[in-house]
Amino acid sequence: TTTNNVVEETFTTGTDGKTGVGKSKTGNVILNNGNQFSCGSRGSSVTKICKTCDDIVSERWVTMVDTPGLFDTQKNNREVLNEITKCKMTAPGPHAFLFIFRIGRFKIEDKCTLDLFVKHFGENIFKFMVVIFTHYDDWKRDMENDSPTIHDFINTLPSQLQSIIQNKCNNRAVAFDNALKGLESRSQVAELISVIDIMNESNRKNGIEYYSNLDYEKAFIIRKKEILRRKHLRKMQRLEEETRVQNLIREAVDERVKNRLGMEQEKWKNK
Repeated sequence: TTTNNVVEETFTTGTDGKTGVGKSKTGNVILNNGNQFSCGSRGSSVTKICKTCDDIVSERWVTMVDTPGLFDTQKNNREVLNEITKCKMTAPGPHAFLFIFRIGRFKIEDKCTLDLFVKHFGENIFKFMVVIFTHYDDWKRDMENDSPTIHDFINTLPSQLQSIIQNKCNNRAVAFDNALKGLESRSQVAELISVIDIMNESNRKNGIEYYSNLDYEKAFIIRKKEILRRKHLRKMQRLEEETRVQNLIREAVDERVKNRLGMEQEKWKNK
């Protein structure tokens, strides 16, 4: 809300997802179709490090964080996640994670990207997640005679992703046509801001205002325990393999001894 042209409500958000889904372009559209974030069709990610910009959007002061994408050809996923963490985990923490998918055939990398984010930031991230499907204009062209909605598209997705959007994200999904201009473009942004407002209000009622360092620390502890568990498992597997090989070696040696003793025994019998 505004009073005497002063923006009172503020929130921090950012675009996340794999390389090439339109994160930077979406950030620009949200920030009043500016050119704050570099974007373009290239063979690798244009965004290499996080960049933060802000503007007044739908009478709110919005701080937007543009992040590098996962599955880039020039950076491994661990480097990208660490870069995102450094930028996002500044006080007070993001009020919303805008997870970007490109509309179209769902690929294994899309699922892996979401899995990596959840594993890195923890299940609590879903309380702050809004899914944005970019290139909605492509879907509308393909389905021009059916007047499709974004929920029609969601119903065509693999059941696991449908369940995540519907149950864990409480159906917080919007479609973006980044080619739109003027009032049509602002209308889709207003819809997104409304979805974020409803989510934030629900979180505040539950005593949660933003994704915090504590949330990340809890996720980090879970990841660390998982790493230790896998290390222990690998160690046990290695010990079992070493024992198995040693037993095989002993059996092979014993067999040779048995054969030699057997041959010597036959010689004695024939004497």
